[in-house]
Amino acid sequence: MEIINYYKAHGMAVTRRHYEIASSVVSRWLERFERHGEAGLKNKVTASLSEVEREVVQLRRDIREYKQMVAERDLAIRIKDELLKKTHLLSKIEK
Repeated sequence: MEIINYYKAHGMAVTRRHYEIASSVVSRWLERFERHGEAGLKNKVTASLSEVEREVVQLRRDIREYKQMVAERDLAIRIKDELLKKTHLLSKIEK
């Protein structure tokens, strides 16, 4: 039900990326939900997306976030290095 609610709020592309599942899986779950309500999702969802798979998805999200953080820090360091170089050059010119 979590994924169905997320889909309703964010759409297919965002849901697919967020949970790292194929759009066909989301579509199949939507169809089951529309036909049978939550009962249509009970065993199918838990069988398809086990706890291990959920943990893998979460770990992948965490890795993406950490990579983004590292990239942002690298960029900040490069900017600071460039500013230091320019400051150093300016001080030489002024002397």
